[in-house]
Amino acid sequence: MIGTPHYMSPEVLNLKGYSLSVDYWSIGIIMYECYFGFYPFGKNANDPMDVYQDILKKELAFPQHRNNDNSVVNILKKLLRKKVKDRVCSFEKLKSESFFNDFNWVRINIYGIRMTYWN
Repeated sequence: MIGTPHYMSPEVLNLKGYSLSVDYWSIGIIMYECYFGFYPFGKNANDPMDVYQDILKKELAFPQHRNNDNSVVNILKKLLRKKVKDRVCSFEKLKSESFFNDFNWVRINIYGIRMTYWN
């Protein structure tokens, strides 16, 4: 297994088949980390095995001390669902989330980022 422990999806850790679903999980981890300043799973863990156990067993939680923006919490809940069938795993669904209402997707495409990867 290769990769940063905090970004591993449950399906990878359970040694199940996986697809682009792991990328949507990682997007959720990155967004959570950027917004809250720490990982949602394995926050204080140094041992990768402890991080993996947190990912598999811990419920997703949000800090209480912060005024959580509903659009952020909603998208994170959809990206960080442990069951792949319940997770947002489509670029069109991701783009349609209220969090991205004011996001300029065309401008990103102009700068040469291939958005077809997740289509």
